[in-house]
Amino acid sequence: MTSLKPPPVDSDLILAAIAQVIRMAKAQGRSLEDVKTELLTDHNLLDPELRLLLSEIVTRAWEAWPTWEPQIQVAQL
Repeated sequence: MTSLKPPPVDSDLILAAIAQVIRMAKAQGRSLEDVKTELLTDHNLLDPELRLLLSEIVTRAWEAWPTWEPQIQVAQL
């Protein structure tokens, strides 16, 4: 029987997910502040320290966009 466990999460997958969030937000005309507000909202998925860290990572990626583009195709998600 095939395992129903999801594949492990690695740094490439995380980078691709962050890139997709930024692409979608920019396409929808959302600002970095909009995205950060949503990231920092308590959804019970991450503890406050991890939400803050993720917000900082997204901020850096957003500010580097479009000069930074991950090499992974988002379709691989």
